[in-house]
Amino acid sequence: EWLATMEANGLCVVKRTNDLLDLVKLESGHMDVRRDSVNLNDLLKGLRSSVQKMADDKRVHLSAEVDPEVSSMVTDRDKLEKILLNLVFNAIKFTPAKGQVTIRAKKVGDYAQIEVVDTGMGIAEANIPYLFTRFWQADTSAQRKYQGTGIGLALVKELVEVQGGSVAVTSKEGQGTTMTVRLPVTVGREENTVPVSSPMTVSPTEAGLPTEEPPAPSPQGEWLQGLYRRAEL
Repeated sequence: EWLATMEANGLCVVKRTNDLLDLVKLESGHMDVRRDSVNLNDLLKGLRSSVQKMADDKRVHLSAEVDPEVSSMVTDRDKLEKILLNLVFNAIKFTPAKGQVTIRAKKVGDYAQIEVVDTGMGIAEANIPYLFTRFWQADTSAQRKYQGTGIGLALVKELVEVQGGSVAVTSKEGQGTTMTVRLPVTVGREENTVPVSSPMTVSPTEAGLPTEEPPAPSPQGEWLQGLYRRAEL
């Protein structure tokens, strides 16, 4: 039991560290976007399975609805999973027992629109402009009911925007919250890496330096990726 507690807390530290590193990469302009064909039905099914125990423990009903038009899309799978996990965990955390959390995906113009809708406590109108600010928390008292670091939603916003998308929130106190993510829809299969542009960043080619092929994934690298994913979940 002690080892299980140590492992869980260790994975929490790994997740927080990775979130901070992602923010640093985004700020420095070195975050890569890797696009691939993603089956949204399968991704949401896996996500639901990952968070189902937390929803059951809180007695919150969790469901997902995917429009056939966006059942398959080209996007960065890891970033989309991180975005949705942050939003769904938040929704479950702030929704009382017998409440509802719904994930909806549909096509709106040239964008895939994914909504995470909850029937939770809602957000005060005065706090909405600060929701996506790094390290901001509505309750900063030592006795606050909901623990957190103020990183999750800031990271969501930046991971969405680096892919050319947007995120918005609508909420009323006591009536629930809807988080809406819009990401560009690309038709067909595409695999590439798009560096984040930044006025302070100069690529090796622009600097006249030799470029290198990315190294093949090593067994240790794959193990670390698996660890990072467990920490995220």
